[in-house]
Amino acid sequence: MSDAAIHRSTAPANAPGQRLYLQRVTINPGTRLDTHYHDGTQVAAVVDGTLTYDMVEGAVEVTRKSGTVETFTAPETISLDEGDAITETVDLVHFGANDTDEQVVILVAALLADGAPLATPVPE
Repeated sequence: MSDAAIHRSTAPANAPGQRLYLQRVTINPGTRLDTHYHDGTQVAAVVDGTLTYDMVEGAVEVTRKSGTVETFTAPETISLDEGDAITETVDLVHFGANDTDEQVVILVAALLADGAPLATPVPE
């Protein structure tokens, strides 16, 4: 299972109608998250472990720990390691999985439409 605890959320004055979230997400070994999208922009960085990241629709920008920036277009499965970061937009349908024996920890900042869920499931 995954454990997503919101550390903080606020309604930023410079983004009316939006809500800004900061989360720390832990994904346990052998866990696959549901296919989903975010109603806004989300930036995530892998703090610990290796995340298997599957894109179903859309494109994503990845900044590797080395500073190299790569763009991937669905359908594609990539590996995100400690220090890698990803920028997700509303048109990206995706899911993550922890295919390892260790926990994966991700820090997430999301700017979403006010009242939107943190993730919107997509039927598979």
